[in-house]
Amino acid sequence: MIENSEMNFSELIEKTEKEPEENLPQLAKEVKNSPNKYFPILLASFDENSSLMTPILGNLFRKYLKELIPDFLIPILEDASSPSRFVWASTFASEINLEAADKFLVKALSNSKTQIVLAAVKALALRKSSEAVRGLKDFFLSTNDEVQLSAAIRYLLPLSEQFGAEFILNFPKYPIVRQIWILKFLSETKLKEALPIYTKAIKEEPEILGIFAIAGLGSLGDENSVKALAEVVKHKEWFLRKRAVDALGQCRLSSAIPPLIRALSDSTIQIRTAAIESLSKIGHFDLDCLIKEIVTDDHYQKIGLIKVFGQIKNEKLVDPLIKTLLDRSTLFFSLDAIGDLGNVKAVPHLIPFLKDIEWFNRLNALEALGKIKPQNLKEIAQPCLEDPNDMVRNSAHRILGNHGNHNFSQ
Repeated sequence: MIENSEMNFSELIEKTEKEPEENLPQLAKEVKNSPNKYFPILLASFDENSSLMTPILGNLFRKYLKELIPDFLIPILEDASSPSRFVWASTFASEINLEAADKFLVKALSNSKTQIVLAAVKALALRKSSEAVRGLKDFFLSTNDEVQLSAAIRYLLPLSEQFGAEFILNFPKYPIVRQIWILKFLSETKLKEALPIYTKAIKEEPEILGIFAIAGLGSLGDENSVKALAEVVKHKEWFLRKRAVDALGQCRLSSAIPPLIRALSDSTIQIRTAAIESLSKIGHFDLDCLIKEIVTDDHYQKIGLIKVFGQIKNEKLVDPLIKTLLDRSTLFFSLDAIGDLGNVKAVPHLIPFLKDIEWFNRLNALEALGKIKPQNLKEIAQPCLEDPNDMVRNSAHRILGNHGNHNFSQ
């Protein structure tokens, strides 16, 4: 049977949920007088409506019951049976820097519930005490739960200085499965001291550790990384070359451009596509190099650079791209890239292709003009309504319609 005092306390909680500021002092007074009696009721109310009770409990203990915080939080952390309670208690403990919570948070790292484990990882990472760091390090080097490891990395990054040196020093001693996770962690830290580990891993275990080591080189993004990645671009395994090309795109250095240009001629289409994407990101660091290299007899390299020019959208690239219109073997790509570049300077060079013998060149030229949108687009596109190819005519209808002229002849 519920006692009147407990019923009154439950009613007081409900009032506090509606008007917290007015009722918190009275709630605090009741809890302070009989904490063991009212703690369970507070937790039961939290279980019923955590979104409302979370700020109430925080303010209750911060403002009025600081001395009772350990008595309230520690049993929740020690029990660790309710994920919702534990997540709240661990977060609160880390926010108020409750040292007494550390040993229970460390113990929770071996809990069977992932939600509790990650809450403990997050709280300990914020605490940064010696006990917290030691517990987290042991957890990262021992747990085999991939979900927990993957999620834990983002919480552990602020501790990279504490972890990084030891991980790098003892890297050869760890089993290869653990080395993978250490490489994943190090690749997020951008610690330059990890460079020798990356290069050694690629050399000795390219197909197992190489992927993660390449990611680390890309995150460093310095000249030494570019040099190492340029060597990987020559590797016999295409998936490693692909990763290296992607990583070079992260290196915001002009020295990464030449190996990416070479990758445009790779025998694998996935790598050529990746090289185009990476050059589109960093090609602006050395436009002169791109302009020089587009004058080439290598078909794939020229196509790749044409596409890159269209994506970079720099006025300096307009004239070199216009010159590529003379090569009919790459004309299809040049017309498209000029449209993407979007510079009106190219308009006079596109107009002649509206009468090209090949319908797809006429179509691409018209589409490019539609992207550039010169002031006289209506006059330029109008004759295309009479084109013998239905796709060209349809394109002209659409472009003129978008241009605001809906009263054209069929």
